[in-house]
Amino acid sequence: MKTRTSILFLLICLVMASCNKAVQEKGIDIECSYTSLLKMQQNEDFVKAVITNPWDTTKVLHQYILVDRTKPEPENLPEGTVVKVPLKKSVVCSSVHLALLSEWNRLPSVTGTYDVPFIMIPEVQQLVKDGKISDLGNSMQPEIEKLIETMPDAILMSPYENNSSYAKLEKTGIPIIECADYMEVSPLARAEWMKFYGILYGCKDMAYDSFAEIEKEYNGLKDSIADLKEKRPTVFTDIKLGSQWMVPGGRSTISIFLKEAGADYLFADLPQSGSVTVSDETVLDRCQNADYWLIKYNSSFNGYKMGYETLAGLDPDYKEFAPIRTKKIFCCDTSVTGFYEETPFHPERLLKNLVGIFHPAKDFNEMPYYKKLE
Repeated sequence: MKTRTSILFLLICLVMASCNKAVQEKGIDIECSYTSLLKMQQNEDFVKAVITNPWDTTKVLHQYILVDRTKPEPENLPEGTVVKVPLKKSVVCSSVHLALLSEWNRLPSVTGTYDVPFIMIPEVQQLVKDGKISDLGNSMQPEIEKLIETMPDAILMSPYENNSSYAKLEKTGIPIIECADYMEVSPLARAEWMKFYGILYGCKDMAYDSFAEIEKEYNGLKDSIADLKEKRPTVFTDIKLGSQWMVPGGRSTISIFLKEAGADYLFADLPQSGSVTVSDETVLDRCQNADYWLIKYNSSFNGYKMGYETLAGLDPDYKEFAPIRTKKIFCCDTSVTGFYEETPFHPERLLKNLVGIFHPAKDFNEMPYYKKLE
């Protein structure tokens, strides 16, 4: 009789535990209208964030359980990496995310970063110089011991397929936040990840309000192009790298930007979302009579300031493109603009820049990134 009673008691406990876990996991989906790789759910005692594997979307890359650090850790949490929020100390590996944290006045929460010479954020450079943010060296060969000394609550880093450096970092036991936002294709999809980062750093309302404003301006600009009667101009981008043309694929973010800015990208038919190698002949055939040519370059790295004579001297084929004769070339010097740092979470700024280029009747004065080549 005692044995049967004990078994019955054990079964009741198991059922109750199962029910408690079910209750814990019952939550409300947090609205993410654009993201394809991030889903979040608000529960009573935690937020569950699920990141889809960009290289195999049938699998989960990582699941996080974000709990309030000011309260006792809840019992019966679902599976996942538990992260106490808001983060008080963090290592942030990407200048894109550092720029976002700078905008939110959350840089005091950053204890370390990588690749400092390539970070185009004066505030971060000064904090590193003052010793308030540790320079952890090269991101491809992280200084693990120095990282541990900063005692971070989490490490924010962009995931890469088959990244061998993960194994070393995982051994530290420090939660790794896999910032897969860069794998989103839609400009608004990547920007919407700021909701996740807002929860991580205790500025959820600021992040949500900011995204709402960005979404409104971006979609307003896009809709304004739909009413224009003028012909859509044709455009191609960038210059050769060495002896090769690398052009953005038709499913890339820049291709979407160009389309939504009211232009016809001349490689929009390519199915790739990344860069594609194409022959000189193909580029010349497609782009010889293009209306516009957009070029990104780094004057510090290249050692020259772009101009029409400089451009024509880089390759004899460049003289064959119509924009070099019609003076419709726009350049972005990434060494003096915040293109890479700002546009991922402020796509409305880049879209406005592009609309102003392709549709001068809009008369936008803001040209923060691409400026007409003089």
